[in-house]
Amino acid sequence: MSSLPRLSHGSAAHRLQLHEQRGSLPKPELPPHPTVPEHPKPELPHPELPKPEMPPHPEVPELPKPEAPHVPEVPKPEGH
Repeated sequence: MSSLPRLSHGSAAHRLQLHEQRGSLPKPELPPHPTVPEHPKPELPHPELPKPEMPPHPEVPELPKPEAPHVPEVPKPEGH
């Protein structure tokens, strides 16, 4: 029975050391993580959503088009 706790103690100590060593390793890996947020930037698929709304926009200029002829008609009577 005394050998069991000894093994567990040894494994626990080894695990702690491994965790400490591994813990310090992932730490330096954290700096590269900040670059991850840069990836989402190019992933801005949201801006593409408004893109589909652009096609309907061209229809807006079509409305002012018919209004264009109305504008010249107004100055015409003013010229008279």
